[in-house]
Amino acid sequence: MARAVYIGTLGHLAAGTSMVVGDLGVQHEYQQERYEVHRDLVEATAAADEAAVRDAVARHQVKA
Repeated sequence: MARAVYIGTLGHLAAGTSMVVGDLGVQHEYQQERYEVHRDLVEATAAADEAAVRDAVARHQVKA
């Protein structure tokens, strides 16, 4: 069930809830990177792969 909920939230990311002000190419790149991190987190969680979960969580941290 957690997987379905998490995958459902990915639509919000793709819809532009995470915005980068400025160049649209940079914004697209940022959104794609965030999408991939979230996808990896879901896949690692579903696979019960602790090392992959830790890696995805580390990459999930937003860089300021």
